[in-house]
Amino acid sequence: MSRGLWLLLLLASAARAADEPTPFWLPPPAVKKKAPAKPVKKPLKKKPVQLEPLEMQRKEKPPVPEKHQPQPAPRSMEPSWIDPAPPAAEPAPRTVEPAPRIPEPAVRTQRTPVEIEPVAPPVRSPAARVPAPPIAPPAVAIPTAPVPEQPAAVVLAEPEREPPADDPRRWSLGAAFGAWGKSRSDGTGRDWQVAYGLRFGRALFPALEVELELLRAGASAGSPFVNATATHNLAALRAFWVLGDKAALLLGGGAGVALVQTHYALQPSTDPGVAATGLDANAVKSVIEITAAAHLRIFRGLEARVEVSAAARDGKLEILPLLGAGAAF
Repeated sequence: MSRGLWLLLLLASAARAADEPTPFWLPPPAVKKKAPAKPVKKPLKKKPVQLEPLEMQRKEKPPVPEKHQPQPAPRSMEPSWIDPAPPAAEPAPRTVEPAPRIPEPAVRTQRTPVEIEPVAPPVRSPAARVPAPPIAPPAVAIPTAPVPEQPAAVVLAEPEREPPADDPRRWSLGAAFGAWGKSRSDGTGRDWQVAYGLRFGRALFPALEVELELLRAGASAGSPFVNATATHNLAALRAFWVLGDKAALLLGGGAGVALVQTHYALQPSTDPGVAATGLDANAVKSVIEITAAAHLRIFRGLEARVEVSAAARDGKLEILPLLGAGAAF
């Protein structure tokens, strides 16, 4: 019993001494080093190998020994725990006749995968080294000129239409020649006098023409002792409706004035020393005309014209048939 108590006291004191820190005059307790962990081998992935159906093989001839035996492959930087497989010797060329192929059964049995150890590539001798194929140079991109973009279609605005220029054939100038039939003062008939003059025309529109007419006619009557000379000057502005182009019909009329100049001469004696006496009288009368005309342009604006006008002057009707020739420009 006493021995058991002493044993318990010793164990308690030893446990307490282990818990108390080590005094500074004693060396520190030794630390146990852990052993390095062993590297774990990684399992190699093994590819399942399919077994071909059995074939009948013939006996092969023993391989012919080569002059140069293959050297062992140099050790690579592989882990030390992987045992490299011995290098495989190059098989000698052989000729094997094809064996008859046995047809496969309709139902195949499940085959178990076979693990195959990796085989290092064989090392050939320097004499049997095969030259590597030439490496093609890298393709160099050749810069190409940028393709110019086609410009967008340009739509030009329709230009404003300018007013048509004056037609070179709108102006006309001509001469007139004909007769002027005047009513006699006593009412016994008409007195036809030679008339001549000029006319100026302007075509405002293709179907409208304006014209200025200037005519002169005169005559004298009497005896050597008593004589009267009458001269008529007509200025009229007329407008015509034109029907046609080169050969056209003109219908229209206008108004104007007529200046009448009358000169009376009296010779009282046959004596040459006695001078004759004279008397002048002038009168202005308004005239209204209605005209029908036709013109024909022959060549490059040259035209011929014929017209008949009826003029009312001083309450009397007078007839003016005229022929004309002129040019349009």
